[in-house]
Amino acid sequence: MKLLIVLCGAFCVFPALSAHADNSLKPFKITFRTTDCSGQSGIASVDVDRIDKIQPMRCPPPARLLLKQILVRSGPGLASYDAYTVTDEESAHVQRQIDSYMQAREKALERSNPIIIDH
Repeated sequence: MKLLIVLCGAFCVFPALSAHADNSLKPFKITFRTTDCSGQSGIASVDVDRIDKIQPMRCPPPARLLLKQILVRSGPGLASYDAYTVTDEESAHVQRQIDSYMQAREKALERSNPIIIDH
């Protein structure tokens, strides 16, 4: 009887898990203003989970601007990146968005109900 209850509980949980999995397949996007070494600007939007690193970058002479590069994994390879250049202020804005997203994920995990299967 106990095994039957556990199996029923497991099968009843799978639809909830698959519905949650469908929601997690939609990536959370971060949008930011890009700036190149000539001062031209644009806008980019990337999946937050694909951001690998934000690092300093110096433009070649004569510009000498101090910018930041946002490295975003662009393919299945470990060393395949798209690099976006942003101002220092914009990189701080991107970092705040990443931090906010990570805090929301952490809170969602804390609020989730654990599934306990008794053998």
